[in-house]
Amino acid sequence: MLRGPSGDGTVEADAVIVAAPGAQSRDMLHPLDPELAKMFGAIERASVVMVTLKTAETPPASLDGMSGYLVPKPDQQRVTAASFGSNKWAHWKPADGTMIMRVSMGRDGAPTHDLIHEWTDEQLVTRVVDEVSVHTGFRFTPEVSRVTRWEGAFPQYRPGHGSRIADIESRLAASAPGVLLAGASVRGIGIPACVGQGHTAAETTLARLVDLRN
Repeated sequence: MLRGPSGDGTVEADAVIVAAPGAQSRDMLHPLDPELAKMFGAIERASVVMVTLKTAETPPASLDGMSGYLVPKPDQQRVTAASFGSNKWAHWKPADGTMIMRVSMGRDGAPTHDLIHEWTDEQLVTRVVDEVSVHTGFRFTPEVSRVTRWEGAFPQYRPGHGSRIADIESRLAASAPGVLLAGASVRGIGIPACVGQGHTAAETTLARLVDLRN
């Protein structure tokens, strides 16, 4: 029987899949194995901001069919990538022929004094317009915009990450059998990788429950 912290005491379970963000996973693991939780919490993370906007102008023909672009690291200022959502998905295409785009800002290794997730929405949107206009040659005005901040959301896989995770899982199997890890901090940041980890963890958990029942 496993015991872990909850808002009003403890919960009991035969198996648990920990798939929360890194800091929350670390805190949940701490009562089970403080040293293991420390190892997991040591995985570095970067903060990003996503700005979604609709242009007031019709984009030039040169952007027709383009899905977006990545900014090479040596050329990066604040914007790291732009996705032309209305070119990628028909249901995003405005009836007036304008464009909807999603722009990523922030990166690993940014100066600690340059915390863009603390900028105001207006500052972030202005910066996006300035940089994307230079990148594309399309000077636009944001008709509407939305800013989403993801502080510490992107784990950074440093050299040896795979070995670190293997050590954590081995230690977890010994100290808390039935507790499994999944999510961006473990084996893949993208959604497909996280979904795959979820399937694997679920299959392992079901097999454990069958063994316990038998």
